[in-house]
Amino acid sequence: LDLCNLPEDSLTYQELPAVATAAGFVADVRQEDVAPQFRLPLHYETYLQELVEKKQRHEIRRKQRRAEREVKVDFYMVGKEHSLEAEVDDFVALQRASRVDKAEFMTPQMRHFFGAVARRMLDAGMLRLCFLSLNGEKAATLFAFEYERQFLLYNSGYDPDAHAQL
Repeated sequence: LDLCNLPEDSLTYQELPAVATAAGFVADVRQEDVAPQFRLPLHYETYLQELVEKKQRHEIRRKQRRAEREVKVDFYMVGKEHSLEAEVDDFVALQRASRVDKAEFMTPQMRHFFGAVARRMLDAGMLRLCFLSLNGEKAATLFAFEYERQFLLYNSGYDPDAHAQL
């Protein structure tokens, strides 16, 4: 049995190793990855003000102003009024363009999985499939969920070559 990506406070993570050992199985628990978690304020400006480093705040604002000066910047979240299949295709294209390992990850089976999850989560009102566009061209995307006032980022993508100057 291989369980991965369990939260630190998961009862499975806390209790299963002892149960398995008591039943005569070998339990090997390893930390593979750490998923960062942090509280987001309600407003973007508040987030910027809470950044510890003034230089980081300055850089974000400078890059944002430059992008807004050079291109038309838009952002939207996919809703029921959109063609979900087409939006997932665009997500997959940007996700694959991001890095070689992401392209390898997105097999036809994974594409099918993302499409099925997107449909279920959209119908449940939890899908947060978002796109950033520059001059009308989709430049970046994220595939996330909102559940119990938590924003859970699952995957993302962007084309690093298309708008590298920004």
